[in-house]
Amino acid sequence: DSPGGSALASDMMWREIRRVGEKKPVLAYMGSTAASGGYYISAACDHIMAQPGTITGSIGVFTMNSSSSQLYERVAIKREALDRGAQAGIYRQDHIWTPRERSLVEASIVDLYERFKLIVSEKRPLELEALDEVALGRVWTGRQAQAHGLVDSFGDFEDAVAQLIKMADLPEDEQTEIAVIDLFPKSDEPLIPAPFELQEEMIRLFFGRWRDQLSQPQYLLPATIRFW
Repeated sequence: DSPGGSALASDMMWREIRRVGEKKPVLAYMGSTAASGGYYISAACDHIMAQPGTITGSIGVFTMNSSSSQLYERVAIKREALDRGAQAGIYRQDHIWTPRERSLVEASIVDLYERFKLIVSEKRPLELEALDEVALGRVWTGRQAQAHGLVDSFGDFEDAVAQLIKMADLPEDEQTEIAVIDLFPKSDEPLIPAPFELQEEMIRLFFGRWRDQLSQPQYLLPATIRFW
């Protein structure tokens, strides 16, 4: 279950899944949402199982720029920035992209998009040249995604386990132990760590307040937004 996010994080997870795939078969089981970055990491798997109503696809890359310079002026806050390099402050909060910076960002978006299509074409029965017909950020249901070759089959978690047992050539009549690990926090608010629960509480810290501070904008709009 993932609507996507950081292109770097998606690529890092994709690489780790590919490393696992060198030793054993890997299956992606999609829940309610597996789009953009969620599909990016799924594309590393040998088999993708979804639900007919799964929201997936969104093969594309987006970013955006917003400037708070006028807001700081209105509330009489003065900011000083020391930049070293022509584009060092390109993502500064009070900076508006120059035409040169905008062209650099657009070039990086195109490069990431081509990379996205390349990894999809490696495992899916789709030609790289024809991927724009199902990509370009389009969002599909699981049923539509299967019709376009982005998903292999439908099923619940037990079906996914059964499919993976077949892929791994394990005995189907023997009991197979499945480890289910849920690393998603129940709340964004950090809690006081309890004994033997330090890992979960650290995850809450990273997924909570730090996530909002460290994440980069993910959408590109053909407009300038001003706050008055």
